[in-house]
Parts: sequence; structure tokens; C-alpha cells
Amino acid sequence: MSRASSHLNEKNMESRPVSVRIPGYQGWLIQKYDTTDFFDCMRVFLASKLKSQAAFKTSKDCEVYRLSKDGGDIYIKRYFFYRLKQYLQTLLDVNKAQKSCRIGRILIAKGIHTPLPILYIRHKKSFLKSEHIIVTEGIANSMSLRDYVHNHFQSYKQKLSEKRRFIKSVAEFLGNLHLAGIYHGDLTGSNILIERINGPGQVCVHLIDLDSIRSTRRISTRRRLKNLDELGRNFLDLNVIGIYDRAKFLKHYLRTYTKEKRQFRQLFEAIKRRTEYRLIKHGQQFINRG
Repeated sequence: MSRASSHLNEKNMESRPVSVRIPGYQGWLIQKYDTTDFFDCMRVFLASKLKSQAAFKTSKDCEVYRLSKDGGDIYIKRYFFYRLKQYLQTLLDVNKAQKSCRIGRILIAKGIHTPLPILYIRHKKSFLKSEHIIVTEGIANSMSLRDYVHNHFQSYKQKLSEKRRFIKSVAEFLGNLHLAGIYHGDLTGSNILIERINGPGQVCVHLIDLDSIRSTRRISTRRRLKNLDELGRNFLDLNVIGIYDRAKFLKHYLRTYTKEKRQFRQLFEAIKRRTEYRLIKHGQQFINRG
């Protein structure tokens, strides 16, 4: 066996899930994190009975926490299920927590950057009521796509070369996402992470909040158009990204997504019409800059 093959097998072994039990909870953990240090960290977290105020992100049935460890941050997402539909989804292994873990592993296998799911555990409190927890690795030196745009491009003329490298990276990321047959149903400015690497404008793009991915096989034209519009409308901020930048974005996307049958101009106009319609609907103005 070659050294490269041996290294690959070791990596696969490290990411292989093993059954795990923590008092009151059961599920799986990838082998790499099957350590006393990690178990102690999780036991302290579960015993602390943290209130939602300690979470940096909350919703009706979910709380997200960030814990710092010696090896870097980890993110803990707690789901609280109490409806019959959620109970049935759990039986079918398709509730939001289970889906996030499964899709995370699918994305990584397809070469799409996303935080690695390292733990899934659940605790049944009653017939319908249950708690599900997933833990993922953190991405060092990263911020949301929306924050990155606002922090680095206060004006649409600032840092032109850096901005164009950034636009190319995001466009290629979306093209590869669609080429892999993946559609994200909630592509908001908080659901993409930008990791800075090497020099200015050099970034690695990561997809998060995977429970909103609705397709991992075939993507319809309507869904791809929706993702392209969302990126132009929500991610590529209307105050700092002009028409010329949007055209460059679409050209980079089409060089990556090679299955598109429409010409550049047709697709560009279709996206622009959808964006203008959505902006009018929400009382916003389209910034028509070159």
C-alpha cells in the first residue's frame, strides 16, 4: 500500500462514526473525537443546562452555541421537537438534525466545503417531546458572507481586484454546488461562511445550515434561478456590487456550471427580472451601477 493510500485510509477511519452514549443521550460520534477531553466538554455542556440567552442564535425550536476548545471552536445545535410530524420524521431518520448530519457527509464526499459533523445524540423526554443535538467543527478565520461584504467593500469601487477575486470564488462555489446536484432552499447571507486564506481576496467558501437543503440529485431551472437571484439580491450587496460585477459573477458561474443551455444574456435578464420583482415586492431599490 502506498503512503498516499495509507493516509487516505487513516483519514476515512478518523471520520467513521461509532456508537456513543452520554448519560441520558445516545447517538454516534466520529472516531477522531472519541477522546476523554471531548466527552468531558460535552458532559459539562449538557450538565450546565444553558438557557437560550447563552446561545448566540435562537429560533422557536433550535438553539446554537459556540464552545472554544484547545483545537479550535466547535458549534452545538440543539433541536427541540414536540409535534407529531417531527416524531414521524425522527422515525424515518429525516428530521432536521438527522438531515443536517447526513447531508453534511454527502457534501464533504462531493468535495463541497461545509463544517464536519462530529456528533449526533438525542434524548427522548416523552412520547412526542425529544431533544436532538448535532456538533460540528468550526471554521477558523471565517465570517458570514453578508458580514464579509460589508466589512471589506464599503463602496462598490473599493478594493476592485480583491472584490473580483472574491466574486469569482463565490460564483465558482455556487456553480460547483449546482453541478453536484445540490440546491439550498434558504440561501441567506448567514448561510454561507467565507474563510480567508493566503493573500487579499483569497477565500474558501463554506455552506452551513444544511437542514434547508431540499435536493441532492436534480435541480430544476427555477430553483437554480432562485439561488442565483438570492446571491445577487442578498449576498452581493446592492450598494457595493454593480451590474458589471453581476455580469462577471454570472460568467464565472457559467464557466463552472457547464450544463446550462441558455445563453449568458438570456440567463442574465431572467435573473435581473426576478431580482427587480423581489425588490419591488419588498419596497427596495435596484442599484443600477456599472
